[in-house]
Amino acid sequence: MNRSPKRGARLPPGPADARVSVVVPCYNYGHYLEGCVGSVLSQEGVDVDVLIIDDASPDGSVEIAKGIAERDERVQVLAHERNCGHIATYNEGLALCKGDYTVLLSADDLLVPGALARATAVFVRYPKVGFVYGRTVYFTKPPLPAPSTRTGQHVVWDGIEWARSRCEIGRGGIVSPEVVARTELQQETGGYRPELPHSGDTEMWLRFALRADVAYVDADHAYYRVHAASMSKSQFSTALADARERTRAYASAFEDAPADVASEAVRLHELATRGIAQEILWGVCRAYDRGEADEETVGQLVDFASEIYPGAHRLGEYRRLRLRRAAAGLAPRLAPLWFPDLAAHRIRLLQRSFAGNWWWHLRS
Repeated sequence: MNRSPKRGARLPPGPADARVSVVVPCYNYGHYLEGCVGSVLSQEGVDVDVLIIDDASPDGSVEIAKGIAERDERVQVLAHERNCGHIATYNEGLALCKGDYTVLLSADDLLVPGALARATAVFVRYPKVGFVYGRTVYFTKPPLPAPSTRTGQHVVWDGIEWARSRCEIGRGGIVSPEVVARTELQQETGGYRPELPHSGDTEMWLRFALRADVAYVDADHAYYRVHAASMSKSQFSTALADARERTRAYASAFEDAPADVASEAVRLHELATRGIAQEILWGVCRAYDRGEADEETVGQLVDFASEIYPGAHRLGEYRRLRLRRAAAGLAPRLAPLWFPDLAAHRIRLLQRSFAGNWWWHLRS
């Protein structure tokens, strides 16, 4: 069976009547709604409908949402009388989608112009593709950075091979607003798992990949707002919780594998534990490089890496960590020595993330 990824040039827009349903969950983000919904309604080359679900926001979000709906018949509003939480709200909206394709877009995020036309073009060309994603542009406040469509080229992977690449890097590699899913697959496979409130995206993309092909478009597709509160958190101090959540996500996705790929899912799960362990150990290495490591947290992370992958001590990242720990007191002066190591790691990550097309991605 040939599982080589398919690479293609920029595709012409899909049929103008392709319908995309966009779910916009909102809690206390009413002041962002105009921009968010506007970025959807202005998408060209597709027929869109928007469902805003207000999860009992006390900030008056529902009034703003209703005002938008009054001005545009493509927008509907569903208002909760009591707060249901983000997972229940997401799943409620996804189950109500009627379009051919589905997007979940948080009220504080936006779509890049042309994103939906690019995605639907890929779906039309490749009927086995279950979801399409592009790049995400991070921002904190307006003005928005100028988006880049670069080549607009695309890559299509067999879903299992795409999942393998996610296992090798130990991360899903997708934020969320840049994804467009085939509605039939979304509703047949199910939405977010309530027991995974912090890693449900990764788990859901993996479930999709076990059932369908996956496509990537080399273009910016969404704007993701980074709030000051989240920016101030130390990535290193929350690394253990993040790793635990990702480990649970991979286990959940592969336990739910269809019967015809069950044996492959077992191998993928084993690969994922190795990938997460490598990513954990490399993160600790970088914490030493930045002078942010403390021995208690380092010990917890190394123990967890060894717990999920007993062969962690044989990994190259573990050997690199030993060198950094030995030279911990000299970290600032030795930092330049780690630059080649960092460059090599990034190349390996790129190879794994874009297996079969990494050099094209680097050049484009």
